[in-house]
Amino acid sequence: MSGDFNSDGRADSAGRLNNRWYVASSTGSSFQTTYWGLWGSATWNAVQAGDFDGDGRSHIAARLNNGGWFMARSDGNKFDTDYWGRWDDSLTWVDVLVDDFFAAL
Repeated sequence: MSGDFNSDGRADSAGRLNNRWYVASSTGSSFQTTYWGLWGSATWNAVQAGDFDGDGRSHIAARLNNGGWFMARSDGNKFDTDYWGRWDDSLTWVDVLVDDFFAAL
């Protein structure tokens, strides 16, 4: 997924391999890939990037099957993962999209 994870104004790419997040930071002519954090082996749903807190950096949000939302918040060099709330897990959620919600407030 793409986003500006280090807030340098260039689009970066993030991916997860064996529950580890890596970010390929754009230099403008190439990517520099580094390890950014670890997530558990759970099944993650609606995994998407966006600036959810308005700090100028992209973060990664995902939902577990039990409805719990987690945020991998970027500090520019790594992700710190926090619990961000819970949706009703008795419902079947479809077409979950994200955007820059902070700017919409």
